[in-house]
Amino acid sequence: MKRSSDRQLTLDIDPLDSEGSTSPFRSGEASWVGDDSPEPEALEFRGTSVERLARAASARAAGRINASKISESERNNLLEERHQLVQKKFETGLSRQEQNRLTYVDWSLDRIEDARHGLHLDAIESKIDMYERLGKELSALRSELERFMKKGKR
Repeated sequence: MKRSSDRQLTLDIDPLDSEGSTSPFRSGEASWVGDDSPEPEALEFRGTSVERLARAASARAAGRINASKISESERNNLLEERHQLVQKKFETGLSRQEQNRLTYVDWSLDRIEDARHGLHLDAIESKIDMYERLGKELSALRSELERFMKKGKR
């Protein structure tokens, strides 16, 4: 899965709260969390990395919501179109217009997959990052302990 940014926020959405749906988003549900929160203008994040991260998370969430509303028949049509274009690519080659269409169809299918599985993959990635940081911290602790052990033997 392609990422639009190296540093992306994860969404605070429970993917299991979708009443059996494969998508973590329920159709027709889009609202701000906490209606008593201040207006976005009052937060003054302009020009900060927090603003950029918030915008990236918002854009990703909006993209996932839009992609989750694509019907299964539309997804199947895209898969069939992709199959035909790939087959033609290897048999006779594609025109520039057809190659562009194949790129667009692949991108559309990636967005649909991201809407279906992106939250789970983001959670897994977050855990991997956490375990990698833990491994580095444990390695540093081990080095520190070995250094103190050597000092004690002198």
